[in-house]
Amino acid sequence: MRTINLLFLAIFFMTCSLFSGVIHESKTTVKFKGFGEFITHESVWLQNLQQHKESQNEFKAQGMMGQMIAKLLFGEKQKGEIIDLNAMKIYDLFHEKKQYRVRPIEKFEFEEGASEETEQMAPENTESQPEKSNIKIIRRVFKVVPTGKSRTINNFSAKEYHIFWVTEWVNTETGEKGKDSLFTDVWTTKSDKKLENALQEEQAFQKAFLKKVGIEADLEANSILGLNWLRKFQAMNKNGQNVEPLWDSKYTQEIKKIEGFPILVDGQYFAIRPDKQKNQKKPDSGFDITNANKMFGNLFGKALKKQIKKKGSKKEPDFSYHTELIQLKTASLDNSHFEIPAGYSQVE
Repeated sequence: MRTINLLFLAIFFMTCSLFSGVIHESKTTVKFKGFGEFITHESVWLQNLQQHKESQNEFKAQGMMGQMIAKLLFGEKQKGEIIDLNAMKIYDLFHEKKQYRVRPIEKFEFEEGASEETEQMAPENTESQPEKSNIKIIRRVFKVVPTGKSRTINNFSAKEYHIFWVTEWVNTETGEKGKDSLFTDVWTTKSDKKLENALQEEQAFQKAFLKKVGIEADLEANSILGLNWLRKFQAMNKNGQNVEPLWDSKYTQEIKKIEGFPILVDGQYFAIRPDKQKNQKKPDSGFDITNANKMFGNLFGKALKKQIKKKGSKKEPDFSYHTELIQLKTASLDNSHFEIPAGYSQVE
């Protein structure tokens, strides 16, 4: 069984090869309630400490705010990027204008003088204390459950897991309560020799890249639970109280129950806030409540039943994400995959 760190490090950083080439193609759709829908189709070529990524992006905006966000956060419709770890450079490709920009790969470092400057700016005789939150977590449930279902997805033989994540909280000052619920379907495939080789090559590149920039990152929660998209949604949505579910080491152990390589992830996030609780219908997650009761017993089964059983009460998720692997394989690549296209001019 692959460790979860290896699997999710590979799937969301889609990187390169030290010896043989790798081709990685995927598609992601993310819907942000009230803002619009973002669709990206990515193709990645990796070889010899070089990565070339091409993405076709589309943002279907809702309203004026959605149109503003599309320009600020999601950039151009067609985007290219070449990372060359040998030269320690990144090349941004602007296909519409036939231009490219060169950026150095630099190691992130905290300057010693930064902390001293911060201390000088602080008021005298004042102790620095972390800001106290008035939000108290009153209940958290996190479960990974194999469903026993299997099917073929993009020529991959896959089996299904459900992930249930519910966080309930209370504002200790006002007494107002809220709930965050994340329901995720994960389909994984058993790793064969070809897929294993591609994963190893991708991991080798990613390790080299992280070492170059001096970053240590744990990406398992971000990838499988869509936390990167959740944070982006919360940055856009300033209305109401945003309470991000807390990650915990015991959840890391729970998610390790997932065996195989994730090839399809489909998640729905619901946020119930104090100003929306009155006369609000409970969301229908699409999961079978009978199976949920069998899986979790009365404690979580009853809680889940209260939330999703009501027939005909389909609530739109605050955001949803769907990502699937189209292909991942080793291949011999020529140097043209990692060269600036002919006729492109450099810009600063």
